[in-house]
Amino acid sequence: MDKASHVVVKEIFRLLSDLEIPLSLRELGITRDQLPYIAKTALKNWSRPNSPRPLNYENVLGLVEKIWYGKQF
Repeated sequence: MDKASHVVVKEIFRLLSDLEIPLSLRELGITRDQLPYIAKTALKNWSRPNSPRPLNYENVLGLVEKIWYGKQF
């Protein structure tokens, strides 16, 4: 991601924070032990055959964990 993209993403996250919009699954009350179920369900129900990244359990779980922590990058 280039520098301009980072600036835009940071500003969007700042705006969401200012508006008190949850920035993570954790802030929505999702517990860490629910993440494997969410990843399995996402793989089962929303496969993306044209995805540039391989969609396997480990990759999806990693993404869900980042969303749970609220990581921006």
